[in-house]
Amino acid sequence: MKMDVFEYYDCWLLYSIGFSKKGSSLREILISGDFYNHAVFTLEKLNYGMSKLIENGYVVKNGERFVATKKARKFHRKNSKFGEGHIEMLFRVAPIFQKEIAKSGCTQIEYFTEDENGNIK
Repeated sequence: MKMDVFEYYDCWLLYSIGFSKKGSSLREILISGDFYNHAVFTLEKLNYGMSKLIENGYVVKNGERFVATKKARKFHRKNSKFGEGHIEMLFRVAPIFQKEIAKSGCTQIEYFTEDENGNIK
């Protein structure tokens, strides 16, 4: 995985966090991620994606919640289409997000870990 470019799963993660000013917990992100993509984030994709989103100003960590920034909400407003389904929107918006400029030199931070049963926490 590359830290200096955005990939499909980074957009999937951003949209799974959502654009509410209260943000989302890990549990809410995992539930939304399954809803959007009918798949579960891997630990690796969560940590790489969150690191890129935070370092590039799309998300901030507020306690145990992750909150989309004004930059992220602006991207969402610019690229939203009224009445479009969640899955269709993600497939359409992800290639647009991949063209966003990512900082070079981003470092991966472990925001999440796995417990002894393999559950992400």
